[in-house]
Amino acid sequence: IKNSFKALNISQTDLFIGSLGILLGIFFIYLSFKEVNLQELRSNFLNLNPFQIILSLFLVILGLFIRSLRSAVMIRSIKSIKQSTLFPITCFGFAASAILPLRIGELVRPLLISHKSNISFSSCLGILIMERIFDFVIIFFLFFIAMIFTDSRISLLGPTSLSLVLVIVGFLIFSVLYKKELFFKILSKFLK
Repeated sequence: IKNSFKALNISQTDLFIGSLGILLGIFFIYLSFKEVNLQELRSNFLNLNPFQIILSLFLVILGLFIRSLRSAVMIRSIKSIKQSTLFPITCFGFAASAILPLRIGELVRPLLISHKSNISFSSCLGILIMERIFDFVIIFFLFFIAMIFTDSRISLLGPTSLSLVLVIVGFLIFSVLYKKELFFKILSKFLK
């Protein structure tokens, strides 16, 4: 067995860490399922609608693909990365975010992009921050659109707030697409 690990170029440290990871995984799976009624779980699983599962998987994969395209557009000002490289990194990064506590998984994607593309980690982290700012602006925009069409008192501010949000969103989109260098220069000064 020892010679087969040498042939695969696996060190004893890697073997130990891999084994420890598998044992921890088994332990946490046990903790997750120890109080679950397996008969009820089986019954619920058999009653699932296959069409809804397939549709959900399709929408999740489509969302991840769109996110990887957005990352490619933002990274393009630094270096062009193939979608065949970026999509699996995006999937793995979001899986790590779902699994690891305290959103530590958010750092996995910039780390993997940095490793695979020889872009500095700080640049990849800056792109991640830009994506989060962009996400915030879009959510903010959707919130104000929802407020305009509800009977809330906040909707009285709707047209003014909507105009402000449209200007901010327009500026961000224009900056990212056409004036990347200026946008990142302003962002780097803002983040210092």
